[in-house]
Amino acid sequence: MIDSAVLERIKRRCGYENGICVSSNGNSGGMGFWWHEVNVNVISYSVHHFAADICDSLGEPKWRAIDFYGWPETENKYETWDLMRNLKSECNLPCVTFGDLNEIVSMTKKSGGAVRHEYLMDAFREAIDDCGLRDLGFSGSIFTWQRGQTEDTVIRERLDRFLGDVPRCELWPNVKVQHIARMDSDHAPILLSTINYYERGRRKKLYRFEAMWISKPDCNEAVRKKKIRSLEIELQEGQGGHMDAASLQKCEKISGAINKLRCQEEIYWYARARANELKDGDINTTYFHRKSDNPVDFEAALEGIDTMETSEMNQQLAEEPSYEKIKLALF
Repeated sequence: MIDSAVLERIKRRCGYENGICVSSNGNSGGMGFWWHEVNVNVISYSVHHFAADICDSLGEPKWRAIDFYGWPETENKYETWDLMRNLKSECNLPCVTFGDLNEIVSMTKKSGGAVRHEYLMDAFREAIDDCGLRDLGFSGSIFTWQRGQTEDTVIRERLDRFLGDVPRCELWPNVKVQHIARMDSDHAPILLSTINYYERGRRKKLYRFEAMWISKPDCNEAVRKKKIRSLEIELQEGQGGHMDAASLQKCEKISGAINKLRCQEEIYWYARARANELKDGDINTTYFHRKSDNPVDFEAALEGIDTMETSEMNQQLAEEPSYEKIKLALF
């Protein structure tokens, strides 16, 4: 179960100032739509969708983003497609839709488990066609969702995707969607990028390890980042290939190694941030004034700390002292 208050804390910790958080319904759903340094106008939202216009610096809408969480129950699938049609029909801007639609378009997007009924996949394909959308493709593993811990029970499907209409595709001719390696969730993150690396002349550099790097903390961090990226690629390939007992064990081992390296990375950056904070404070005393003028979120900072005083104690402390108490304290 995901509570909206928990999502709010995660949003702040990730550096997002704006956004909307919706609690899950039991173990299903739970959505967060967050943005940073982007002009966004929220149109509507529910436990199954977010719709927002992305605007320019003058507040003029340029395109619409619609995030979906499809109904997981078979008998309610039509609700997802009706919602998709209604939201798209209300939009007169270039549009991109995305999210967990809880359905596949064909059996080629599924591995393991029962055969999917054709009429269910037909309904999904018809909704895509009615909305004038097309799949934006992807790189990485074909599957974005996995359940099961053994070779006999594992099921993998492509439930998450990005879809765009023709005007949106014309604005993003070089759009790229990446399926990132799945870690501590049954869903894999999916990332959309509109940057054209080929036009920028970006080339992949040959990586060479230098022994002297291990003597420098900053270089250790660079080596760790490279190792994490290498393991993520290996995990992505493993999750997209044939899944047997050996593959499941290998993926679990790689996932554990990545988590360990990320923990080390988090400790490194936390220590470095503290060191820089103290250094900046020593050099410039206005740093502390800036800190005091812009206090941190005390609710998040004090999270997990037990309250030592009772409401009765707090009430007594807040009371105005009597003449007798003042006299006793002074004389």
